[in-house]
Amino acid sequence: MECKDIQVSLEDLYQAYVDCRRRKKSKKGAVSFEPYALHTLCCLRDEINERRYRLKPSQCFVVKYPVPREVFCASFRDRIVQHFVYNELNPVIERIIIRDTASCRRNKGTDYAIRRCARFVRRETENYTTDAVFGKFDLSGFFMSIDRQRLLDKVLWVVDNLYTGPYKSVLRYLLPIIILTDVTVNAVRLSPKKDWDLIPANKTLFGNDRGLPIGNITSQLFANFYLNDLDHLIKSRHRSYERYVDDMVIVDRDSGRIERTKELSIELLEEMGMKMNLRKSIISDVRFGIMFLGVKIMPHYNILGKKRIGRLYYTTSRKKNVEEMYASCASRKGGFTRYHGRRIAARFYRDQVPDEWKDRLKMDSDATFHLVGGDVTDNAKLRNIRLYG
Repeated sequence: MECKDIQVSLEDLYQAYVDCRRRKKSKKGAVSFEPYALHTLCCLRDEINERRYRLKPSQCFVVKYPVPREVFCASFRDRIVQHFVYNELNPVIERIIIRDTASCRRNKGTDYAIRRCARFVRRETENYTTDAVFGKFDLSGFFMSIDRQRLLDKVLWVVDNLYTGPYKSVLRYLLPIIILTDVTVNAVRLSPKKDWDLIPANKTLFGNDRGLPIGNITSQLFANFYLNDLDHLIKSRHRSYERYVDDMVIVDRDSGRIERTKELSIELLEEMGMKMNLRKSIISDVRFGIMFLGVKIMPHYNILGKKRIGRLYYTTSRKKNVEEMYASCASRKGGFTRYHGRRIAARFYRDQVPDEWKDRLKMDSDATFHLVGGDVTDNAKLRNIRLYG
């Protein structure tokens, strides 16, 4: 039986607020919102229920490493609404997208996708006793080439036919605002305008009538859902297929079958107004390794790729004190230990850590970094990290 539409409750908006501020309590938007949270949430609830809600101007900036990329940051109140929409739609979308879409999903992520891909290779090669090939495909300007109206139609179909929650009419009101509103209008640029000259025209929302802003939680959810038809097409032809955002890997014993799947995928993508990046799309033997999400999947082991190593060197070079350096190094211990990176960690420690810091920042044979001495209890970046010494 279809649930009757009701108005947004303060309890559900408060839960969205709690989700929104998780791990961001020290951010400026969360700090300024918190003293007036209850009053602002009540006003936000009334705006939605009375159909007066509109998006406030977003902030945008350019991230230069590893490649120039444009990122948008919605106002805190708008992020609460996005979390509310996410909380209502995500359980429905989770049921219709394939298991092997790993981006921004609970209990999944980059490490999950890498492990699944390595498992697929072992399965198709029968633990490296037979030959197999892989196809690695990439889309050109994925987020910026999403057709907003097509996406909205697909999401509204889900709301009308699969959503069983109480907020059907509310979602039909909020979704066009979130998806179709041009976030570049009155956007506040936090980076110098010249930085946008570094970004190709097909990778920016400015001057583009397509695309979703990178940085919104709803954009991540809709990105997974938008390629759902492509995922099911490929999965119907290959049991060993993994996707993370727009990075796709197919493992099969028949290279001809992968070639045919590539042709079918290109045709479907053209219908959606998207293009496959043929320069980055390859078909090769699994014995040569699969570079996927910054890790090279080799026979019997996985190893960190050059881009992940370069990102480590880049981020740590910007640290101003030993406490920040420790926090950055400690957060990467899992990558060092999982992907045979102990020698990389040792080389990094030898070459990148200044000599005057080495009496406080130590590294053992297990690629574990230890901070010795000092009062760092007030440093927000080091909370919940165990200190030694």
